[in-house]
Amino acid sequence: KFFKFIGRTTLVLSVIGALIGLFTTFYVQSVIQEVPQVTEESLKSDPSSNMYDKNGDLIWSSSDNKRVYVEYEDLPQQYIDLLLATEQKTFFEDPGFSPKGLANAFLSVVKKMLGQGEVRGGSSLEQQLIKLTVFSVDESDRTIERKIKEFYLANQLEENYDKETILEYYVNKLPMSENSFGVETLAITYYNKPLKDLTLSQIALMVGTGQAPSLYNVYDNPDEAKGRR
Repeated sequence: KFFKFIGRTTLVLSVIGALIGLFTTFYVQSVIQEVPQVTEESLKSDPSSNMYDKNGDLIWSSSDNKRVYVEYEDLPQQYIDLLLATEQKTFFEDPGFSPKGLANAFLSVVKKMLGQGEVRGGSSLEQQLIKLTVFSVDESDRTIERKIKEFYLANQLEENYDKETILEYYVNKLPMSENSFGVETLAITYYNKPLKDLTLSQIALMVGTGQAPSLYNVYDNPDEAKGRR
């Protein structure tokens, strides 16, 4: 009787698992069919046309948002090292998503259910780039369907672009302090010189600002910005 019970239970669970897997497959396929188109132009976010006075101060821009594009070759290695250490240490090895990030995100959900801490995101740089390119960053838009589309498009990025190009697009897409988009723009806004000419301390400030631009704004919250640096 015991073995019959085990056999029947296993059969029932197998059928339920198969049905859930079948439903999930059809659901994911239906969601993927509605993914937005991602073009190289939208990923690159071409820089705006700017006009400067004799002192190097910006006096006119063709865009409401200030943006100065920087090529990957011009990114200091110190900036790349600090950025990846902060955002995704295994970026160059990960397959379009971060296994460690997903595990940490799942663990944070469990802790939240137990009343310990807050839910943390586990998005890879590819997923964040997709979010900044075609989706909203509002928390109210964080739905299961949106996450599936984001995950799918992030893996498409991995298949079509090398890691250096993806990282280049990402650092130029980041919303920063003072209505600046991209790390090069913020370097010029804060220090009036390109990222490659900044000191280690200044580069650390650039990296720290990216995760919470308003909170770590040097002009509005200098102590917080310094602490984050």
